[in-house]
Amino acid sequence: MTNSIRNQRAAQEEADLKAATARQARQVAEEEAARLKAAEEAAESRVRAAEHQAQELKAAEEEQRAREEAAESQAREAAAREAVAESQARIAEHEARAVEAAAKARMPQAEWDAHRVAAMIQCRGENEVTMQVIADELGVSVGTAHNRKERALELLKGEKSKAFQPVLA
Repeated sequence: MTNSIRNQRAAQEEADLKAATARQARQVAEEEAARLKAAEEAAESRVRAAEHQAQELKAAEEEQRAREEAAESQAREAAAREAVAESQARIAEHEARAVEAAAKARMPQAEWDAHRVAAMIQCRGENEVTMQVIADELGVSVGTAHNRKERALELLKGEKSKAFQPVLA
């Protein structure tokens, strides 16, 4: 019977060893399953974070695009205002020329020339507007240029005609 007890004990030890091995294998499998589940959850978390980041980037891009469109709109608006200002400046120039032409039509040539010389003096300075410069620009003699300059200086001292203000051309 000893043999049989030994066989039983050996069988029991073998069964216990197999059970322990099975428990250990089950525990390793459970730990591996838990590790895989944790890895899967971490991956899902990274995917959600990446999706969230992608949404944030898309929102930032849309916001940037909106800012760029607003800036372009403001630039177009500024260009339009500038074009309007330029048009108004050209209109003012044309109106001034029309006033000048009307004034010239009502004014004797000598008076008109004196106003031109006054405008030249205002623009360039009295020392730069010599008799020769006046003679060349008006197409008159130096003596006539002297008379036109004297009249222009009178106009500049306050004896200007109320019907005409010199316009610089």
